[in-house]
Amino acid sequence: MSGGEAAVEVRLPDALPLPGEVVLASWACRPGEPVVAGTPVATLASDMGTMTLAAPTDGVLRSVSVMPGMVVRPGDLLGEVTPGAVADEVRAVAVRAAVEAVIAQQERTQRVWVASLWSGALAFLAVLLAWGLTVLGR
Repeated sequence: MSGGEAAVEVRLPDALPLPGEVVLASWACRPGEPVVAGTPVATLASDMGTMTLAAPTDGVLRSVSVMPGMVVRPGDLLGEVTPGAVADEVRAVAVRAAVEAVIAQQERTQRVWVASLWSGALAFLAVLLAWGLTVLGR
């Protein structure tokens, strides 16, 4: 990414599907973080619901002009994205998240398996004890 690239503005569309007063509810990322065109970059809210605003281009969120909780109007500048090739960075984040999800699932599965093993072992010991008491009681 070259330092001379012009920022792409993130503006509130002129036609909004949300009636009434619209508030910026949250940003999906912070300035300096990568964004991918078409993915949510901000969430807007009104009394009638919420909607997400998509990043206009691949790049890095350069700045935000509106903080969460502020009222926004059609055409308002919300922030800026510095365009650039962030595919490798975004891919690395996505791969890391996927690996962490797989590891977490494996850890949950392992805990369930160990708990089942202990449960089965305890049940076997209970049956063995009951059998032993029956045999000894004769």
